[in-house]
Amino acid sequence: MRYSTGRLLSANLCKKYAASPIGSATLWEHLLRGVDFTETHLGAHGLPLILFSDWNDHLGPFGRKGKGESVMVSQQHIVALRQLSEMAEVRGDHAAQARFTELIAKQERALEQVAWDGEWFLRGLDDEAQPIGSHMQEHARIWLNAQSWMVIAGACKDKQLRAMDSAARELDTGMGLLLNTPGYPGWPSKEAAMVNGLPAGYSENGGVFCQANCWAIMAEALLGRGDLAWKYYKQILPHSVIQKIGVERYHTEAYAWCSTMLGKDNEKFGWGCVSQVTGTAAWMDVVATQYLLGIRPTLKGLLIDPSIPSKWDGYTVERIYRGHKLTIRVENPEHVQHGVKELRVNGMPLDKSAGSYLTEKALADLSDVQVKVVLG
Repeated sequence: MRYSTGRLLSANLCKKYAASPIGSATLWEHLLRGVDFTETHLGAHGLPLILFSDWNDHLGPFGRKGKGESVMVSQQHIVALRQLSEMAEVRGDHAAQARFTELIAKQERALEQVAWDGEWFLRGLDDEAQPIGSHMQEHARIWLNAQSWMVIAGACKDKQLRAMDSAARELDTGMGLLLNTPGYPGWPSKEAAMVNGLPAGYSENGGVFCQANCWAIMAEALLGRGDLAWKYYKQILPHSVIQKIGVERYHTEAYAWCSTMLGKDNEKFGWGCVSQVTGTAAWMDVVATQYLLGIRPTLKGLLIDPSIPSKWDGYTVERIYRGHKLTIRVENPEHVQHGVKELRVNGMPLDKSAGSYLTEKALADLSDVQVKVVLG
């Protein structure tokens, strides 16, 4: 996210946009300054400015004049604010918690007002307040991240399923979801400057960006659509791609994740690019363990929330959690995709009224813990 793992601005832009130094500060104060930065760099429609760029390195040309706005940064801002709100609750900082609630509501209103395009969410607005990622446009009509991150942010809930269905219809190649489509034509063309000259089908210009596919997997898991989440996970595995197109065409190691694959607008569709130096490896581990298998650490405790293929009978997970050795057996007798019907620890049923969490209280004084999870 822009406060932590986002792309670095150039030295001049850092000097221009960074808050003035205040000497030493606590980690919490630094986090609050990150919020303040975004809140003081909002555009005319209430969404965060694109500035030099956002997650997408090549979105910068849409905001060169300092007026372009990013839907994705708004969504990430909401995610960060929700996490900070949970931290504020634990800290007993009710004033901060109230502020974060207000800022989340403000971003949600802005997204409701300007982000919906009828079948999917816009990627943003350019310097002239024209939509980025609209059905009215010839190139880059729909962008994947704007759909998946709306689910991750928990905003515009009544439109999330429709947006993700549009992503499946418009972006799924059978070997991964395109980041956007159709790609802008490369050099020489007047449109090439909009993506810094990237060839059509490459990376952020109509390519299969594997890290972005991870967020789509996460979104479908959060929606409870385990069949689709597993499909998206499985189809970008190097082995799966090689089975479809062959190792010569894939052109990348079979044992390592690549950052992107060339998209369908490129004559070398399926060619893997930038292997072994990609965030895909870490994200695929996260979506597999925390969202498909659904064993996810939170401030409230260890959340058990699987989203799996309906054909699965179940599975077993072993892990250490806060000093407790857990054996978690998940059963799926009704062959559903999502939903915990029963949760037991060493044979004793747990109260799930606040969610399917394994809390410190539930695990107190236990070393070897047998957890039974029944879906239904």
